[in-house]
Amino acid sequence: MHAVWTVARVIGSGLAKSARCWRRCYLLALLLGIAAGVGAIAGLTWSWWALAGVLVGAGFPGAVWQARWPASYERRVVWPALRRGWRKRVQLVWPEVCREAGLSSQRTVKARDGAGSVQVWTPPALREVSASGVWVDVIAQVRMGQTPDELIAAAPRFAAAMNAQSVATEQLAPSVVQLRLVMCEPLRVPVTAAVPQHVELDRITLGRQVDGSPWSMQLIERHTLVVGASGSGKGSVLWGICGGLAPAARADLVRLYGVDLKGGVEIGMGEGLFTTTAETVDEALVVLRTLVEVMDKRLARMRGVERLHRPAPGEPLHVLVIDELAALVAYSTEREKVAEATKLLARLLSAGRAPGILVLAFVQDPTKKTVEMRGLFTQTVALRLRSAEEVRMVLGDGMTDVAPAHKISPATPGMGYVVQENGTAVRVRADYWPDGLVQRIGHDFPAPVKQPVVHVAPAPGNADNGDSGPARSPRKPRSPRASRGLRSDAATRSDDSEAS
Repeated sequence: MHAVWTVARVIGSGLAKSARCWRRCYLLALLLGIAAGVGAIAGLTWSWWALAGVLVGAGFPGAVWQARWPASYERRVVWPALRRGWRKRVQLVWPEVCREAGLSSQRTVKARDGAGSVQVWTPPALREVSASGVWVDVIAQVRMGQTPDELIAAAPRFAAAMNAQSVATEQLAPSVVQLRLVMCEPLRVPVTAAVPQHVELDRITLGRQVDGSPWSMQLIERHTLVVGASGSGKGSVLWGICGGLAPAARADLVRLYGVDLKGGVEIGMGEGLFTTTAETVDEALVVLRTLVEVMDKRLARMRGVERLHRPAPGEPLHVLVIDELAALVAYSTEREKVAEATKLLARLLSAGRAPGILVLAFVQDPTKKTVEMRGLFTQTVALRLRSAEEVRMVLGDGMTDVAPAHKISPATPGMGYVVQENGTAVRVRADYWPDGLVQRIGHDFPAPVKQPVVHVAPAPGNADNGDSGPARSPRKPRSPRASRGLRSDAATRSDDSEAS
């Protein structure tokens, strides 16, 4: 009886596989049927040449499809085939990787023939394997006595066995872990940004994540620090945020204040988008004092009424954009002004979130010596950095291995790492903003309210070094000195007179 059930199960499995094969290869099966029917009617004898002709005929429509409609061919044929292969490979390598990583349990059982015993390895159970886009999601449940951290620690080994570009892990339940394997590199080719069409405040779309999904950043209730070496693509992030806020700025739901102490080269490209721009330390101090005053007034009005400001026309969200923060709080030689700017900025960072005064700053050097208030920023973006130590400064302890921003290629500007709300690091790349698009944004989305900064003239008498004290009185000229030759002659005459 057992043998009968075994035979029935094998036959049923074969029929099911044949049905799946028929659904996948319906075109080839149809052509084979037509060829067989024509051959039977014509009385032809089946031969290898006829079979080759049928196979060529089956491949010809696919070749035409690929040449004429490549995008449709990839979407309908190539990517489904790749995803099926990825899922099968996961099932194949999972037991072996778990055994090599020490995640499988070993037990001895009797052989089926009753002679001797065999070793059986039991890996963590695979609950689900699915593929979508360019990634594969593997959901596994740890064995009894294991912890999710053990499975998460073995994720790089599994990614290497799958030849994946990267892997991200997430604990879904106390004993369930998800591994997302990114099989292709979608961030290698840059994408040009598009003109925003809708008002966005809660989250701004900046580019793409490593799995191909959109990369969006929360803006409300966040102070953002973007760190990257020269040429790492900080401008793409800057204009990604400012450009994403352009429709809201035109509707007076957001007011942008730009501080660019590098001569206004960056922010000046889209100056029309900003309510106020500052290009000197004195102008930046005026902007900071203005925003602190707005913050204090709003906090006074909100007391006992609400705890979080909601943007509205006439009561907009104020966003301070600082390109190269170190030029304002570290590099200037005017120490008193630097101290005042640092104090005002620290006040905005510590109390500006609730009343809707947000800071978006960009810097190359993330050290405490340069940016003392680094810990007051609530979210950070690490573009290409110079060392693993800088990764730790920007993203936090333990992020050097999972977010190696110091290993990003200089040929991929705009690529970096962010830490999501669940604590996992994700590789992202900001869309590229060419100069023409930035200028178009500034022209098509002008700020309805303009507040020009009153330029502070330097004090007379010492304009070069910025000294604001009174002009010094001119020093009395020195009496002319005699030349060395005259002094020698005078000394000789004095010696002669003494000798006589």
